[in-house]
Amino acid sequence: MADNKGIFLAEEERQMAEALDNAIPFKNKIAEAIDGIAFRIAIVIVDDYGIDKLSEAYKEKLVLIKEQAFLKNWLDAALGVWELALLIIKEQSQNK
Repeated sequence: MADNKGIFLAEEERQMAEALDNAIPFKNKIAEAIDGIAFRIAIVIVDDYGIDKLSEAYKEKLVLIKEQAFLKNWLDAALGVWELALLIIKEQSQNK
């Protein structure tokens, strides 16, 4: 989990997993005990093997969204999500 193939640093992956762990409680004690680790593994896999395969245009938008989210600039992060969605829609419509 220490390599940085994707757009997130190891510390950012840890912070996101911790935030998910705190935000999504499980009634089952075993599930609650391992959910933080499961979130971290899922984030690392998506980052290293999913995001890493995206086009540079998508990665650039994701990096901007990531930076704004970690700064808690929610409006700018949300705007970045919309810009990314529009980029995807535009690209998909050109491929038809």
